[in-house]
Amino acid sequence: MSNRQNRRRGFVMTGGGAKGLYEAGVIHAFHITGMEFDVITGSSIGAFNSLLYAEYLLRKRELAADVRNDPEKAIGAMDDLVKAYHHAWLQLTEKRIVDDTETGPLGQLKDDLLRFRVCLPELTGILWWWTDPDRGAIPSPRVWPALVKLGKELTERLGGAGELLNILKYGRSAPLETAIRTYLGRFGMERSLVPAEEDTRLASVFTDAVAPLRHAHLQRERLAKTGDGAGPGGLIEPRRTLRDYAQAGIDVRLTRANYRTGRLEVSAYPQLRILSSTWRSRPSGWKGRIRTRYRWAVSACRCLAIPRPSTPP
Repeated sequence: MSNRQNRRRGFVMTGGGAKGLYEAGVIHAFHITGMEFDVITGSSIGAFNSLLYAEYLLRKRELAADVRNDPEKAIGAMDDLVKAYHHAWLQLTEKRIVDDTETGPLGQLKDDLLRFRVCLPELTGILWWWTDPDRGAIPSPRVWPALVKLGKELTERLGGAGELLNILKYGRSAPLETAIRTYLGRFGMERSLVPAEEDTRLASVFTDAVAPLRHAHLQRERLAKTGDGAGPGGLIEPRRTLRDYAQAGIDVRLTRANYRTGRLEVSAYPQLRILSSTWRSRPSGWKGRIRTRYRWAVSACRCLAIPRPSTPP
């Protein structure tokens, strides 16, 4: 019985842009069925949805006991928030969080890549040569023509031969990352697809007032006549933190891939109360105490994202 009580249920949302809209439909199904989770994690667009679902669970847990314990009343009380969440999804293209027009940074990058005069088989040959552990210091004759073409293209796109030499000289530890960052800097994307001065666009998706989705919103020819009254507030409180969710028993863990560094970045709030409760437990016998301390160490490693210790005797 104690093992069942200690189990926690988790919900994982993947990344992938348009998949986020599918996840929004799944969250709506959870809303109707009353299903809840203790751990919510998502990557990229899944992280976007994870925050919205965590806010939904937090507000639901703040409902009066008689409303929360009645499935129909709980659905009715939370329905406007879920519909506002869907309306925010409908408005994402209008907010233009990422400028994907022909004249925007992505459009310019696409046009520049189309003018790249090194074909995929040539790049593959260079990659095979570079990753071959038995490669020599001098490339084989089959790779030389592709290397010459690649050097010419990089010289043109990285700001001249001098800049290319600087990358090879000062970025020796990570020349590929340095070159990519320099190249993307031509389009203002060396740090992010969203320029720093436009970060407020993404924040506005969560904090701007939005009305619950209505049928008229789906019929754009009727939208202007029907009007779009502002909702009572944003989807998430502007000062909300992951700590607020953790204190309500909702463990939120967000990840995103950093394409500049090739690393997976994680945002989470350590559940220190779990660690302290495990540490305070006093089982009898020296073996029981060792197992308890081991479990505490494993929990600490999970919170700090470090390798877990080896299994105790």
